Amino acid sequence: MQVNALLNDLVSKLKSAKKQSLGKGFVIGDKDELIALVENVRALLPSVVADAEEILNRRELIIQEAKMQAEKVLAKAEVQRDQLASNHEVLLTAAAQAEALRQEVAAEVEKLRIETDDYIDKQLARFEIALTKVLTSVRKGRERLVSDTETEDRSGGK
Repeated sequence: MQVNALLNDLVSKLKSAKKQSLGKGFVIGDKDELIALVENVRALLPSVVADAEEILNRRELIIQEAKMQAEKVLAKAEVQRDQLASNHEVLLTAAAQAEALRQEVAAEVEKLRIETDDYIDKQLARFEIALTKVLTSVRKGRERLVSDTETEDRSGGK
């Protein structure tokens, strides 16, 4: 690990260093204190690195989980899309069938109307013929009455 190598290098240089002034009143302090601090950093590093690795591993798991959920959502969306498309096709088919049935019924109704009108016209024609015969009989009967009455008046009036 490069960090450990750098820390080892720093510790070794601190151990061999002498107390010196670095200018403007800055002096490297107690070597033992600095070495102890570096050793503490080195001791913490494995747990920090382990935490970082755990975070990276969790990140990968989270990413994989998110990808799986996204795939499930996409698959579900595709199924719903297919169902909606199918439902739409069913609706279009049903609408076309309903229109064809409506046209068929309208044609049947028109045919029945024409047949009914013809039937009624024939019945009225028969009724007219029958009434004409009755009317003719009534006229003939009236004419006979008038003729008989006139004949009686002529014979009885004599």
